[in-house]
Amino acid sequence: MNKFYWDFVNQTSSMPVPPGLYRVKLTAGSYSATQPMRLLVDPRVAADGVTAADLREQDAHNGRMREMTAD
Repeated sequence: MNKFYWDFVNQTSSMPVPPGLYRVKLTAGSYSATQPMRLLVDPRVAADGVTAADLREQDAHNGRMREMTAD
């Protein structure tokens, strides 16, 4: 059995990704397979009242700020 490691960071922006549905793609030679994966809210964060919607909104805001500072 093989395992993979993902630190939940977007390689393009170097920022953590929000909870949601993602697709995992494995390619080895000519073989390729894609599977869905659901990233959940950390229960410790949810215990403080933070929702997945809050984290998506924060991600969108951080993306806009990153674009503004790049200009």
